[in-house]
Amino acid sequence: MSAYQFEHERKTVVARAATQAEAELIKMTLAAHGYQAFIAPASSVFPSVDFVEGRGILVQLENEGAARAILKSVGMSTYPPETS
Repeated sequence: MSAYQFEHERKTVVARAATQAEAELIKMTLAAHGYQAFIAPASSVFPSVDFVEGRGILVQLENEGAARAILKSVGMSTYPPETS
């Protein structure tokens, strides 16, 4: 299991977006392919964390592989980034 999983919700972060608009685009891209995605709530305690790390885009654990493949196929980066 990845360190980026929200085990109690059974969701995992598959991408990070620098802006709310980018987060919505990623969410809509996954929705267009039949996968429900969620944008992690903004940090009200440390808003600078969102600026540095970006907003997380989450999907259900069982959809992680498919979501990553979709994002990669349309040229969007995933999180954590692939290392090759």
